[in-house]
Amino acid sequence: LDENARIKGKITVESYMGSWLESTVRPTVRTKTYERYECNFRCHIVPGIGSLDLQVVNRAIIQDFLANLKRQDGKPFIILHNST
Repeated sequence: LDENARIKGKITVESYMGSWLESTVRPTVRTKTYERYECNFRCHIVPGIGSLDLQVVNRAIIQDFLANLKRQDGKPFIILHNST
């Protein structure tokens, strides 16, 4: 993660997910899969919720984000399974 974000105490969705994609996902998936994930991240998640402090993100924010994507594209690009 970005050390400046850690020092300031604010870790954004963009910072956290960017680090996760690079350190956890990239080494475990094929190149094309990583490129698709990274593109979805950069094109959808970053503009939509990337600037939010990770600590404030909750179910309602995610649901609203996905609803906005669905209105824009006709379908969300991510399928989330409700485990509750």
